[in-house]
Amino acid sequence: MTQGYRQIVKSTGLVGVGQILAILINVVRVKVLAVLVGTAGMGVAGLYLSAIDVLSIASGMGIGVAGVRYIASAK
Repeated sequence: MTQGYRQIVKSTGLVGVGQILAILINVVRVKVLAVLVGTAGMGVAGLYLSAIDVLSIASGMGIGVAGVRYIASAK
């Protein structure tokens, strides 16, 4: 295996481990929240998170897509 492929595998593995850790931390966080606030609290938290998602999408106005297009158009 060449050095380039080794670096690619190492970087991909590092990103994968980071994603797995983020998922595990999120599961623990949601479980703790569920135990603390109960079923009604989880419903309210779901509504709150949905509202935040809508606001973040509306306020973003495609900035990420525009950035990708700008970079792709640069030669």
